Amino acid sequence: MHLKEQWILGLYSDTSGQEVEVACVLTDGLDILKVENSLNRPYPYELKDKLLNINDEHVADKNYLDTLENEVTEFFIGVLKEALESTAVKPDYISVMGPIIKNSPQEKRTIEIGDLRKIASLFKIPVIGHFMQADLMAGGVGSPLKAVFWEALSRNIEKPLIIANVGGILKLTYLGPSGEMMGFDVGIGTRLMDEWVFKKTGQSQDEDGWLSAQGKANKKVVKAMLAHPYFNQKPPKAVAPEEFGSLIDQLEGLSPADGCATLVDFFIESFKKADRFLPERAKKGIVIGGGLKNPSLFLALKQALPEIQKGTECWTFHEHLNAIGTAFLGARRLMNLPISLPSTTGVKEAISGGEVFEPQPDK
Repeated sequence: MHLKEQWILGLYSDTSGQEVEVACVLTDGLDILKVENSLNRPYPYELKDKLLNINDEHVADKNYLDTLENEVTEFFIGVLKEALESTAVKPDYISVMGPIIKNSPQEKRTIEIGDLRKIASLFKIPVIGHFMQADLMAGGVGSPLKAVFWEALSRNIEKPLIIANVGGILKLTYLGPSGEMMGFDVGIGTRLMDEWVFKKTGQSQDEDGWLSAQGKANKKVVKAMLAHPYFNQKPPKAVAPEEFGSLIDQLEGLSPADGCATLVDFFIESFKKADRFLPERAKKGIVIGGGLKNPSLFLALKQALPEIQKGTECWTFHEHLNAIGTAFLGARRLMNLPISLPSTTGVKEAISGGEVFEPQPDK
């Protein structure tokens, strides 16, 4: 099969509602050939609040979801316009991974926010998306979907290797010395810390890890949080954020700083518990994701995991690797190359996935 090089504008939204990343990427679905432009923009305060605090009542309210989707879509459009205006490249496609507010492998249903048809018609560029839904419909658990991307970036790095994605949800990818590939969601991540900080201080996040650095972890609370049944569940497995909502209640009584320090310890212990599911212990690890902006969290990771490097130290691209990965998934969908694997999401066989939304003619 002839693989065609495509310019794809990737847009990725973290599940924490912290920010949106965008990157314009030249790729054929096997390699990243060039990154022309990348940027990230934080969600407006009010919109992040809605994404963090969505509940079952909101999910059941179609009017509420429609309004929320419109607000998120308009924000996406603004970020995409900015990206397009700052590069001379006209992308062939746009690839989008929006915020996930519900994921239910049992029901084979996910709710991803973002009107891709509207984006396609506005920019007159086809949009690729709904990767998670395609995986669920094929019998997978919906996440993680970027293992093939990390493998493509890591071909010349010594194996075994782990990629730790420290974002709203903690994700782990294992790459073995003989081509083995495994991935799963480790547990709830910085989404929980953002919710705690917002609840206690009104701030959107633990800026530069200041609160985490000032606090002291409560080991009893960490132990209680790790009693959640998800951590003993064998992969393949994917986090449903709503199932972890009650964990924040266990932090009550702690100061804002001690709560943040406790969550840092909780994240580290979550990764440690995940290590038992890997084929063998990796000698090297690469950390990516928004959690890197918290120095306390990265320092704790360096102490707990094998030899650790930041993704930006390993690869020459800009820091917005999740947006680049989203563009890469879009290219693989166009080339009908696998995205989901039995060893990552639990599908019966390797499949491509995602839906292409063509621009609609003006009325």
